Amino acid sequence: MCGAPAGPVEREPLLKYAGQLGKAGHRVIIPKGIDRKNGYLAGTDDERADELNRAIRDPNVRAIFPCRGGYGLT
Repeated sequence: MCGAPAGPVEREPLLKYAGQLGKAGHRVIIPKGIDRKNGYLAGTDDERADELNRAIRDPNVRAIFPCRGGYGLT
């Protein structure tokens, strides 16, 4: 699963990378609203925390790939 716990991501490069992972045999989940923005962050604190918590709690998710790091991660 891809997530945006810090800064916003650009959708097109993310889709390209997800396609590469898919060709390697991985099923990639891109959360709805992954390209959201709230100032310089990828959504509100609650949106970003909820996205990460859903990924952690989902028994079908075997890996979480943050799309970006940055100041907003903390």
